[in-house]
Amino acid sequence: KAGYYKNGNSCTQCPAGSTCDGINKTLCPAGSYSAAGASSCTSCAAGTYSAEKGATACTNCEAGTYSTKGSSKCLDCSAGTYSNAGAGSCTSCAAGKYSSAKASYCNTCAAGTYSAAGASSCTDCPAGKYSAAGASSCSTCAAGTYSAAGASSCTKCAAGKYSAAGASSCSNCAAGTYSAAGASSCTNCAAGKYSKAGSSSCSSCTGNTYSAAKAGSCTSCSSGTVANSGHTDCLNDTCASGYSKTACAENQIQTGTTTTAAGSTCYACQTKDLTCAEYISENKISGVTLNSYTTTYLGSKLRGPSTVDYAKCKELPNPTITVTQSISSGSEINGVDIKFVGTGNVNQECLYDYEYCREQYNQYYDLEKYSQCMQYWNYSGNNCTDPSSSACCTTYTPASWYPYKGSVSKITNATINAENGINTCFGSTIEIYGKVNTTAIGSHCYTATGGSGSKSDGGKTIIKSGANVTAPSIESYLGLLYVEKGAVLNLTSSTGNNYQGGKDKHTDMSIQVEGTLNSTTLNFVNGPVTIHPTGILNVAKVSASDKYKGKIIYSTGSIMQIGNNCRKATSNGSVDVTSNITTPPFGSYCSPMRRPF
Repeated sequence: KAGYYKNGNSCTQCPAGSTCDGINKTLCPAGSYSAAGASSCTSCAAGTYSAEKGATACTNCEAGTYSTKGSSKCLDCSAGTYSNAGAGSCTSCAAGKYSSAKASYCNTCAAGTYSAAGASSCTDCPAGKYSAAGASSCSTCAAGTYSAAGASSCTKCAAGKYSAAGASSCSNCAAGTYSAAGASSCTNCAAGKYSKAGSSSCSSCTGNTYSAAKAGSCTSCSSGTVANSGHTDCLNDTCASGYSKTACAENQIQTGTTTTAAGSTCYACQTKDLTCAEYISENKISGVTLNSYTTTYLGSKLRGPSTVDYAKCKELPNPTITVTQSISSGSEINGVDIKFVGTGNVNQECLYDYEYCREQYNQYYDLEKYSQCMQYWNYSGNNCTDPSSSACCTTYTPASWYPYKGSVSKITNATINAENGINTCFGSTIEIYGKVNTTAIGSHCYTATGGSGSKSDGGKTIIKSGANVTAPSIESYLGLLYVEKGAVLNLTSSTGNNYQGGKDKHTDMSIQVEGTLNSTTLNFVNGPVTIHPTGILNVAKVSASDKYKGKIIYSTGSIMQIGNNCRKATSNGSVDVTSNITTPPFGSYCSPMRRPF
């Protein structure tokens, strides 16, 4: 019967793995199986298989594979699907997951990627989007943020930048706008402020500048206007006609005020019609001499009306001070004319007091000079402590007023009328400024007995830069006359009295020219003339002799003209002059210059 097979003369139960029809025994084909005594084979269920004939049971497919009913083998799951063991089919991976072929499970997509269902791989999120792990799609970055491709999150825009939703990068705020971090748009700067492109804040306009809203820079206010307090506009700051921002001066009357749009006060002023004296009084200016007068002794500082910065003062002539005895050593005369009555010199005073006389004996052991000095001044036991006093000078004459040793006097814009003019002695110095006229100039020194002075007796007369001095002649025996660069000395005498140098045996008087010296005549009397590189010596004639010789010291650039013969030094050197000369003894030709007189 079925389930058995004929085995000789007996029937034998069909073994497992075969099928028997009562006579024959047949092995079950692959993909099926049978138990013992089976009259037929059973197909392997889905998810199982049998690979060989005669299978007694089917084997489960391993995870990652599957089979249909009656399969002799298991098939691999395709990428994007998976299976557990004994699966009759593969299951698609859910969205947000993926798998390769023969997968027993699906992997989760990493952050920054995504997948649809049944995906074999995950796709990077595009720029401007992002995702968390296991995402089935990417989310769009919010405005004010951005992302590159494959981003797991969005990044805030930095301050000074902005972005719309879904941005792959942030843009700079335009000039005149600004933003904080994470901004979706930029904010306009308010009026009175400004910003450059990419700014996180706006800066205030400063100084005399302003701006409208959304300004990339501040604009300077035009002339006559000023910025308001908020620097949002410029306001007119020009005073109306007849008004000024300058407050009325002491010599003016205030007739009205007004205010500019910018708030500045403007004043209307009317000048008082003050005389020079009234102006000086109202402005409390001290030390100004307005009127001429006569005095025996003149103080150390004098200034005339021309020194006052007021038109009516500058219009006045210099006052003339007539001096009958002496002027203080170290005096400063500016805009005042001096007239000496007698034969004295400016800046001279009774000098030979007891101390000076005593010094002659202590220093030089010159008893004769000491005695002469004491007798000459009729010394009676009193020192000359007050220059205006004649305590030890009771027998003085005007010609005996000598400058005080070491003093420095100043003369500016004045006329000096004295027999010997402006003179120095005993190491004193006179500085001359501005325009000065004098009857003579130089160093005029004698001892008490009227003889020639010693080498230490000479002083200095310095004509300062910018000064213009006119005198008939130089009358000097000792000391130094210096014409600074930019200064002019004009010696106008036509009688040939311009001389310099020592008298008799003395040779200590020196003329040094850095500026310009114009003269009718230069008579050498044993003294040198030095012409510096910027100096010009322009004379009509030069005289000298074996007895009264001289020396010309010159430097490269020095100019000397005698008559119409002009020469410019091309080197440094010196020349002794022992006779009259008509051509400068050095240098190359230069164009003749005109003397101003």
